[in-house]
Amino acid sequence: MYASFRGRWILILPLALLFVANLATARPEEHQKKQLEIKTSEGSFKASGEPDPAHLGLPVYPGSKLQKGDNEGGLDVNWSASGKPTVRFVVAKYRSADSASKVIDFYKRRLGKDVTKFTEKADDGSTAFEIKRKMDQRVVSVKSIEGGTEIDLVHIEGLEDDSK
Repeated sequence: MYASFRGRWILILPLALLFVANLATARPEEHQKKQLEIKTSEGSFKASGEPDPAHLGLPVYPGSKLQKGDNEGGLDVNWSASGKPTVRFVVAKYRSADSASKVIDFYKRRLGKDVTKFTEKADDGSTAFEIKRKMDQRVVSVKSIEGGTEIDLVHIEGLEDDSK
């Protein structure tokens, strides 16, 4: 039954994400709520185009700004099924005027020994911190851009990491 339910969510999720993306660009009003919520007898699905920093489980670099342009800021998705663990997927993109090295030093201090994998220089020029547990994965990616630094924060909770 779980496989059947999971299969349905795999079909619903891309459609819901497409809906949220279109909703976010459909009306440019700043006060517009960018979210979708579906509740059924089997569970619920909620997606927002404005990620909640509390759901990241990661520190946000001080003074950085969440990017709120067209499909730029991030996504906060939460879905649950009766009797199954809740799955949450949060992505947030921040920018800072500070240098990448200053931002990297901040995350080295704040994440410390929790980091399970550190990539100093990925193919795209970014530095990545990964914290992977059985049902909880978090990633911080820091990249130098013109005029400052881009910081991508990702948190996936409730799905088992089977990449080990």
